[in-house]
Amino acid sequence: MSTHLTHAATSRPSYNTTFHAPVTPEQALAAAAEPRAWWVAMIEGSAEGVGDRFVVDVPGLHHAELVVTAAEPGRLLAWTVERSDHAHEIEDWVGTVISFAITPADGGSEITVTHHGLHPGLECHEVCSTAWDHHLDVGLRALLTGGVAAPITPESVDAVADRVGATRG
Repeated sequence: MSTHLTHAATSRPSYNTTFHAPVTPEQALAAAAEPRAWWVAMIEGSAEGVGDRFVVDVPGLHHAELVVTAAEPGRLLAWTVERSDHAHEIEDWVGTVISFAITPADGGSEITVTHHGLHPGLECHEVCSTAWDHHLDVGLRALLTGGVAAPITPESVDAVADRVGATRG
């Protein structure tokens, strides 16, 4: 299955990072499909199968509604942002696609995370890129490499916002 990307989302460089984890591609994809465990604890809904919908709600910081637009076991997971509300990124995320492409590599998996459409021309680019680096490092990468993941919780919102340079609204 393929994801739907608008011309604007594909014509500029997007946020992208790759890391290695000592897990199978199936394990990597299963972990990515559970964002409550590594990104934001306050997620409602499911992020696993095509058509699944979920809401990310970090009060005063970020609210987004996403739909799963691609799910290929052990290979690919993609979420399309349908709605996003935040004082500093009202429309920046709408129509963008967050993908997890996984390939077997060196006795484990190479995980490439791309936020298609999160490009330098957007108001939230710097803060959002810093936030993705943070969430992937202390969240998904930690989870996949035997560490303890640290998703945003109601108790950690202020500390994470300070760490990534986000302004609470």
